[in-house]
Amino acid sequence: MFATDCDIRGFQHYTITTYCSHVKDFLTYIEKVEFVDMDMLRQHLQHIRKRNYAASTYNSYYAAIECFFEFLIFEEYIDHNPIPAFRKRYLRRVTQSAGKHTRQPLNTQQVRNILKIAQNKGICETAIILTFAKCGLRRGEFMSLTVEDLNFDKHIITIPEKAKRSYNIAFMDHELEKVLKQYLIWRKHQNPKTKYLWVS
Repeated sequence: MFATDCDIRGFQHYTITTYCSHVKDFLTYIEKVEFVDMDMLRQHLQHIRKRNYAASTYNSYYAAIECFFEFLIFEEYIDHNPIPAFRKRYLRRVTQSAGKHTRQPLNTQQVRNILKIAQNKGICETAIILTFAKCGLRRGEFMSLTVEDLNFDKHIITIPEKAKRSYNIAFMDHELEKVLKQYLIWRKHQNPKTKYLWVS
């Protein structure tokens, strides 16, 4: 029901998948959400901090839990959402402690090395890495791509519209086009049940 609610609210496919994963993980630790209090949440945060997540992952994790609690309030399962106050007090410290880690773009040789590893694994992995490398997509945009977004006649990929993106077209060069066509042949044999481009 939570996933359906997120879908109706217009969340992106990747966001729904991520949120549901975080909520499922949370519920393995805290079974009865109607009894959740600050002590339980503090213990839970201490528990997952052992995983050494990046600051953004902690924020995403508890954003998902907050959204889930809002859903439970709307459905009248519970009458209070303790997560906003919890996030305000504790996640800032997590962010600061993890702030030493900054993202660094890969250089050309690093991309070549990753692509070589992907090519040894198969066409699916090769297509994924090459699309990321050549199109500069964000993770959510990447996961939201559909087969219909590929236009081989015009050699372009239509990127799902996002608030932070000023254009929604990426160009396919010959190498990427060739790999994507091979991937689509492979994908067809997997009998995918989804409209989205990427299948496991």
